[in-house]
Amino acid sequence: MKLIVLRCSSARGLLLPLLFLETDILQQPENISEFSKDTVCFFMFLDEETEAALKNSTTIDHTKRIGLWRIVVVRNLPYSDARRNGKVPKLLLHRLFPNVRYSIWIDGKLKLVRDPYQVLERFLWRKNVSFAISRHYRRFDVFDEAEANKAGGKYDNASIDYQIEFYKREGLTHYSSAKLPMTSDVPEGCVIVREHIPITNLFSCLWFNEVDRFTSRDQLSFSMVRDKIRSRVNWTADMFLDCERRDFVVQSYHRELLEQRQASLRSRPLLRPPMGQIQPRKMLPDNASKEPGKASSAKKLPGKRTRDERSSSKRGHRTKVIGGKEAIQL
Repeated sequence: MKLIVLRCSSARGLLLPLLFLETDILQQPENISEFSKDTVCFFMFLDEETEAALKNSTTIDHTKRIGLWRIVVVRNLPYSDARRNGKVPKLLLHRLFPNVRYSIWIDGKLKLVRDPYQVLERFLWRKNVSFAISRHYRRFDVFDEAEANKAGGKYDNASIDYQIEFYKREGLTHYSSAKLPMTSDVPEGCVIVREHIPITNLFSCLWFNEVDRFTSRDQLSFSMVRDKIRSRVNWTADMFLDCERRDFVVQSYHRELLEQRQASLRSRPLLRPPMGQIQPRKMLPDNASKEPGKASSAKKLPGKRTRDERSSSKRGHRTKVIGGKEAIQL
């Protein structure tokens, strides 16, 4: 497989690559400082089909840029599977950019909304780690992840079963508290923050080897490679919460899914019943029983007396006469 070696002109050596597919929606990073614009290299990887589709909707200038993104068109792809091709820039960045010291990988469906140096400080420098990846928001066990992949049709079921059985013979076990301080065996994989040093480069190469040998679902092979390295050296990959990931990247739906939803909303008729079928709701009095056939136990309140009743009651009162004058009504 041929790898194109590119040099980043950044003095700090910070790279922010993105894999953009035809099904994604192009999004520009937000809240980027002027210092980051001068020192960070923003690369977007495209295949030839995505480049042709992007030219129809977006103008690419002579410097091969769209906003902050510098376009890199990848040709002569090594695999027929698009997911497996995407793992080359995702996991072998140290081969593509040998002079880069730090990198932040994000998927094409995500939009960066924080400054890259804030991301490095939060997930690498503050914790004194060299590799950070977001863990899955729901699943923690590789066996559960494998079943979810089979149920969702993510890959051939026989290939997934073969990979898991092979890992079981190599010592893969269910996740439990015995693996602490590791909080999960299943990463999200859409965001990777790392420092390019020999141990992280080795981990990335071994991880890519598993993707090349088995299925392209890198979530299934992550913990196996991590635990093999942990058993030999004092190093591990830090896994941060999914809510922390959503703080600096915003996820959008793929283009096809958005178009399908818009088409379904346009074709959906408004279901309104005819006016003749709408019957007014009968309101029951407060003292009426809500259950049919059951009398109300509430005490009947006295109604307002009419004028005749009031006049007749006045005529019925007797008066005491004192000295020929009416004094007091009795």
